[in-house]
Amino acid sequence: HTLQYEFSGGARGTSDQWLGEGFAEWVEVEVLVRLGFTTRLEARRVMLTRLRDAGVARLPALSQMVTFPDWVAIVQRFGQEAVYGHAMLATEFLLDRHGLPAAISYFELFRASNDRGVNFRQAFGQELRQFEAEFNPRLATLLR
Repeated sequence: HTLQYEFSGGARGTSDQWLGEGFAEWVEVEVLVRLGFTTRLEARRVMLTRLRDAGVARLPALSQMVTFPDWVAIVQRFGQEAVYGHAMLATEFLLDRHGLPAAISYFELFRASNDRGVNFRQAFGQELRQFEAEFNPRLATLLR
């Protein structure tokens, strides 16, 4: 999260909570991979196992996890492991499609504007709902 605050000029901002949490999880995995403690494939397997073990048949939409209060309510309802795993896998997919510079740009955009939707669209070239529509089938395939 420290990186996100630095990118946004030191402000907490109003970035999508799922993306903030998912990005933090993604950075953690990248550090562990670089230090030789795991591989990306193993980290993804662990996340998917956590999602399956949580028994969550239908996870909430990313668009329902944009504010901190939304995030807390969903974590309490579905469990921390499942929700953080969901956010990390969504972030991984977003980064695979658009690259790390786009994610950094997203957080940097909050220096000038707290409009999540505009910042997401500007950084990633699509609406969050469109991204969700592309990610959900990918997640369903991974969970099989």
